[in-house]
Amino acid sequence: MSMNLKPENILSKFIPAVYLFLALIYLIFIIQPEFIFHHVQPPFIYSNLFFSPFLKYPGGPAELLANLILQMFYYRLAGSVVFFLVAFFIAWMMFQLLNSICKSKSNRIWALIPFSLTIILSGNYNFPFTVNVSVLFLLLILLVLVKTGKNIITGILIFTFGAVALYWFAGSGYLLVFSAASLFIKSPVKNWAKITYSVYVPVFTILFMLLAANFLFAVSLKNQFLWFYEQKAWFMSYKPSPVFIIYLVSIPLLLAAGKGFALFQNRKKEDSQKSESKLLPKIVALFVVFAVAGLSHFTTFNSDAKKIVEADFFCYSGNAEKTAKAATSLKEYNFSANLNYNLVMSKTGNLTENFFGFLQIKGAEAMQPDVEFASQLSFIASDFYYDLGFISEARHWAYESLVFYPYSIRAMQSLVKIHLVTGEYKAAEKMLRTLEKVMIGRKFVKEFMPYVTDTTMVAANKELMEKRSFIPSEYELNPSIDGRLRELLAANGNNKKVFEFLMLFYLVNADAENFSAMVVNAPDYFSKTPAVYEEALLMFSARTGQPIRENIKISDETQNRYNSFVQKLEQFKGKTRLARNALYAEYGKTYLYFLQFVYPNIQEPEIVTDENEYPAI
Repeated sequence: MSMNLKPENILSKFIPAVYLFLALIYLIFIIQPEFIFHHVQPPFIYSNLFFSPFLKYPGGPAELLANLILQMFYYRLAGSVVFFLVAFFIAWMMFQLLNSICKSKSNRIWALIPFSLTIILSGNYNFPFTVNVSVLFLLLILLVLVKTGKNIITGILIFTFGAVALYWFAGSGYLLVFSAASLFIKSPVKNWAKITYSVYVPVFTILFMLLAANFLFAVSLKNQFLWFYEQKAWFMSYKPSPVFIIYLVSIPLLLAAGKGFALFQNRKKEDSQKSESKLLPKIVALFVVFAVAGLSHFTTFNSDAKKIVEADFFCYSGNAEKTAKAATSLKEYNFSANLNYNLVMSKTGNLTENFFGFLQIKGAEAMQPDVEFASQLSFIASDFYYDLGFISEARHWAYESLVFYPYSIRAMQSLVKIHLVTGEYKAAEKMLRTLEKVMIGRKFVKEFMPYVTDTTMVAANKELMEKRSFIPSEYELNPSIDGRLRELLAANGNNKKVFEFLMLFYLVNADAENFSAMVVNAPDYFSKTPAVYEEALLMFSARTGQPIRENIKISDETQNRYNSFVQKLEQFKGKTRLARNALYAEYGKTYLYFLQFVYPNIQEPEIVTDENEYPAI
């Protein structure tokens, strides 16, 4: 027992074990693999038609295997465990390679560097998991080469077959890393044989990549030497960072360092009387590991980027509280977070009450996700229009999603519902047949497949029939969101969500005339006039001098809040920016504050800083 408490064992065994445990915790609570799945929408279909394209180009098999592994990321715990195992096997093989060069207890510490970077790089949700799969395969081939390359002939043969396999499986960039690393692994050959091997490796690598690019595969000049992952559309592309480069370089670099250390140890063996500390190498190794991990985390992880994905994830699942928490805690304004906040409030029936809980600095644009026809917002746009009952636009944006996210489960599930609403049962069945071949979401197929085998069941589904009743007919697509909302309301006056959005459209544009004309219909949708409407009536009345209609009663609570706001505003006369900051805590989530300080003083979304440009208080 006392042996286990020795400082040497603490440094080489206990601390690495604790580090591994903390890495798993980091995956579960910081990375959260379910966000990766939601953001990436990795496709994987059990079909030869799906598999075959991945096998026809270098790097395709790694991408296919990565997509398969990513299916487990749908579940947080299972995804975290699978991700941990991938990183652990990378560390274990690195440890074996280092041990083959020079046995040392420090090796298990040094192996934590690629382990750490495997996990930390995924803090950027655009980071392709293909890279981790490729590195895993690369290390496996290196390990096979170490274990079986007993002489110059077998060494060259195994290197050659391994290089070809790696090029096809992962791509040209990993072949370069493999070739560099293979020069430093342990080899039984000596003298001329070692020189022959060292010359053969780079010569074969360059010639093979040229041959493959020109005669075997359709590879562009840009990718014939440095292909690491497939390029995607700009909004989901990964830009290589210094940490990514360190990750790849760390493999040959660690092996080279191990080779150098082995030579150093051999020379020191002759000086048997010189005593060296066994703890110092381990302390240095731990320091380097912690430094690399810490710096990599702080340069890779972006809390705002995670919150944007988080807001979309929880909006999709209908969790208003967590969506609001993620969206409102962003350091900088984000349009998609704004859209998701508004959408989840509408989905959960809290739109009017909580709309100004988010600083709506984009105004009416945050009610039209396709205002700029942005493909990166296709999922949100589809969900937004489905929620309102504008089914033709929901269908349009769901198919737009499939352009950039082929075989996306989210898009296909949305299209099943959309086609059932429109009565396109064959199209719905086609989507369901495809969804039958995916690993996850089988429950959805079981729920909706009966609707296409017996279409009369649709009439008993409240959601589908409600959406069908909301569809506007005989209209061309209106370019403005207010026009679309008016058409939806004309199609079905019971569409409360559309009424709410239309009223808020008038509020964010300070359109007192249209708002006042519509507010008389509020009792048809609310048992009590919303406080937001009451605040608007008081503000508009004060600005226009027009009295509030007698049949509209303002609650005492709203009247007192308005009076208090006006009174406190007077205290800051001529000091608008000071008033804006001082009153935000108490009134920041009210229409009073929005109309006074946000509209039109914050635009696109820059805050006006010149005091003279503010309307006078």
